Amino acid sequence: MMASLGIITGILVAIIASIIIVLEPGRARNALYDNSVQGIVSKIIQLFIKEDNSSADLGQEEEMSTDTITRIFTEKELDRYDGSSDSPGLYLAIMGKVFDVQKGARHYAPGGSYHFFAARDGSKAYISGDFTEEGLTPDVSGLSPQQMVDLENWVKFFKKEYDYVGKLSGHFYDSHGNPTSGMLEAQRMIQEGLRLKEDEAAHQRRFPFCNSEWTQAAGLRVWCSKKSGGISREWTGVPRKLFNPGTNKWRCACIEEDELDNPHLRLYDDCEPMAISCKAGP
Repeated sequence: MMASLGIITGILVAIIASIIIVLEPGRARNALYDNSVQGIVSKIIQLFIKEDNSSADLGQEEEMSTDTITRIFTEKELDRYDGSSDSPGLYLAIMGKVFDVQKGARHYAPGGSYHFFAARDGSKAYISGDFTEEGLTPDVSGLSPQQMVDLENWVKFFKKEYDYVGKLSGHFYDSHGNPTSGMLEAQRMIQEGLRLKEDEAAHQRRFPFCNSEWTQAAGLRVWCSKKSGGISREWTGVPRKLFNPGTNKWRCACIEEDELDNPHLRLYDDCEPMAISCKAGP
């Protein structure tokens, strides 16, 4: 690019000089050094430089957004970033992604409530709450698909709040920054968790939770409204015990009239079939 720029500059200077010689021969010798001439050439050069820099910026943005070129840490390298006085910084990893958490030093630096997360990947502990050495592990086996979605939400939190600085080779990425089988399995579990959560949300929209209250005088009462269960809708529904298939577990649900023949429903004792409020216990 620089060689091409030199050629372009030379051609421009020659053209401008030729014009000056034709128009004002007497000033031809001095014109090449005239500020206005140099300014024109300079501005044209800057346009080329700006174009080149714009391309570089675009490449950098692509690098950051696609996450294809990044620093790869080993566990030994990351172990140095614990925020102590002689450490090079304060980093932590979650699902193999390394973040600079210096601005959250009051939490993650030595003496902070969550210092045990610093300089390591303790992914499983974000969900399990086990902050022992055994629990602070990147091995997320045993977590459910829904819990993996919750862990992914933690990753999104760190992306939003802190600077992403690289990847940790080991469980989720190899030494070249490529996803391992552990990462591919985690992503599969996350997708399954998202599907299950959507199914659960659809189920709750279909069978919203009842309102409930307990008083010493009247005991437990359940009832339905057009906003019970936090689900706004056009219908009210009537309270029923909704059983999980194949189990004895149930919850109170507000049931639309055309759903009342569902075999997993039971009427509350001493409750009228179409009553919107029922006594549910002592």
